[in-house]
Formats: sequence, structure tokens, C-alpha cells
Amino acid sequence: MLNILADGLMPLVDDLFAPLGTLQRFEGRQPTPAQLAQAEVLLVRSVTQVDAALLTQAPKLRFIGSATIGTDHLDIKAIEEKGLFWTAAPGCNADAVADYVLSAVLNWQTMTGRDLPALTVGIVGVGNIGSRLSRRLNVLGVKVLCCDPPKGEPGFITLAQMLPQVDVLTLHVPGGQGTRHMIGATELAAMKPGALLINSCRGSVVDNAALLAWLEAGAGQAVLDVFATEPDFDRRLLDLGLWLTPHIAGHSIEGKRRGTWMLYEALCQKLGQVPQGRFEDQLPRAPVESISGIELAVRRLGNLVFDIRDDDAWFRAGLKAGRTFDELRRSYPKRREWGSLKAGSLEDGARLWDLASH
Repeated sequence: MLNILADGLMPLVDDLFAPLGTLQRFEGRQPTPAQLAQAEVLLVRSVTQVDAALLTQAPKLRFIGSATIGTDHLDIKAIEEKGLFWTAAPGCNADAVADYVLSAVLNWQTMTGRDLPALTVGIVGVGNIGSRLSRRLNVLGVKVLCCDPPKGEPGFITLAQMLPQVDVLTLHVPGGQGTRHMIGATELAAMKPGALLINSCRGSVVDNAALLAWLEAGAGQAVLDVFATEPDFDRRLLDLGLWLTPHIAGHSIEGKRRGTWMLYEALCQKLGQVPQGRFEDQLPRAPVESISGIELAVRRLGNLVFDIRDDDAWFRAGLKAGRTFDELRRSYPKRREWGSLKAGSLEDGARLWDLASH
């Protein structure tokens, strides 16, 4: 039987992995040396740095799984040099992050009295999340501009071309030196007056000092789920940020459970075993499963499932009560994805909701 060491906050681990070995959980950001010494399978989230130092403490390690889209917390070079198998969960929470951004855009659009078809949204990074977001915004009649230099797709533009054109700029790139301070003072100055910046990827992508200066000058607004100072929080942002959350954009029930499920499938494949059950069977019933007979407004329906303003209020109240960033992130309330809500008897509206929520 395998010795399996898993992050204490990962869901479904007991149900899925218990038949495959002996389970142990670790709390906080890093496992202890004693836990690592026996681990053959390591299951982590983005808060755990799997680097050369950790690997030297885990001589029995054979399998590393990260229940995340991003992999900048994994030292892939060090892992592969040791001949270890590793995997992540690309796309596991892409719809959850797209829900988060759409909630921000639609509530901001309503708050500022703007017409949705008149908005131009710039998406930087058009991978699993950015591509879903682009499609869903297009369904709503929003003009979308895309920037993703590695892809070089026809119709994509450069960041410099994008900045002066967009009312909303939303970031979906990986962390690391290649994207560090991608958005700095020069880029912020190039944006439209009053534009909205949404960062739900990595805090390091935005120069924090430049962001603070831009917000203090009243040049624009920001919705922030990630911060350069994590797990510390720069409290100056409480008075400057529009809506703030503790790195939970992707933390839907579906997103978190899908990440664990993808690692379970990968380990089963590695062991030559067949996964038991279906992912759909791992989800609880949604608090609101269906709705019908009302005039459709995507924002209103979306807010029934997830409203970014509620999370902003919860985060601010938690900080005021003296709770830390990590404590709040660990205790984030359970949340479903927009796609869990089915709309019926809304004529063309039901079709629009179906397209805009997936």
C-alpha cells in the first residue's frame, strides 16, 4: 500500500485515495520533515512549494500531484531531475474563475451605469480560463480583445495595443519571472481613465507600488483576488480596491473537487487501475438548482449562485475581526459554479444563460 500525504484542505481525498494506500494529511503550507520522509505520493495545492529542499526530505517520493491549474509552485526541473512523476489539474477551476470575473464585470457594469454591449474587455492570457471567459463574454455581446504572446493566434493583439482600448483588463497568465510586473506604472498609465483592472491569476504579475499609486490617483479601479504580498495583506488596499478576496476565485466546490478527481485519475492510470465512480457523483446538491418564469438577466441569475460583492464583504469583515489572509482562505464558504443553475421557461433567455454560464 502506498503512503499518501495530502494537503489537509483538499476535498474528496479520503473517499478517493483511501483504497489506494495509507493516508496522512498535513496542515498549513508545508508538510513536516517527518511526514515527507515516509511519503510516496504527495498531493498539494498552490500554497505548497515543491522545490529541491522539499524533495531532499522525501526520499521515497514517486508521485507528485498538484490540484491546480498553475504550476509555478512546482520546481519542475528539480522534480524531473530526480526522475519523479508529476501532474497538475489544468482547467479544473477554469469555470469558477470565469464566474468570478463575469460577476465582477457585470456588477461593475451595472454599478457604473454602462451598457454591456458598449464594453470592451481585454483578456491577457487565453488558456483554459481566458478562452472560456472570451466565449462567455462574446455570448453576452461584449467586445473582447485577446493578448497571449506565446500563442500568436490570428486576431490577437499586443498588450500595448490593448491597454488604451479596454474598459476592463483581466489577467490570466501564469506566475514566474516571465510575467513578473507585466502590469506596471507604464501599463497602468496607458489604460483608459476609470478602467477596471481584474487580477485573479498571480499577485506578482502586477507591480504593487505602481498599482497603489494608480488607485490613489483615482485613475482607475481594481478587483483583486491575488496579491504580491501573500500571505500577508497590504491593508492600504482596503480603502483603494473595489472588491477584494483572498485568492479564492477558483474555489468553487466543482473546481476544488475536480482538481482532486483529476489527480485521482492520474494516479490510477499510473498504477494501472480503473478509477471508481464518476466525477458527477462527487458533487452535493446545489442550494439553487433551477429557476423559471422570470425575465432573464444574466447578472441577476449569476448573483443567485455567486456574487463577488458578498465575498468582498466577508473578506473585509474577517480582516477587521483580526483574522489572517490564510485563515480566511482556508475557511472560505462553500460555493457552486454558475453552471449548476438550470434556467427553464425563459424562452430565448434560458439558452443565453446556458451559454453564458458554462
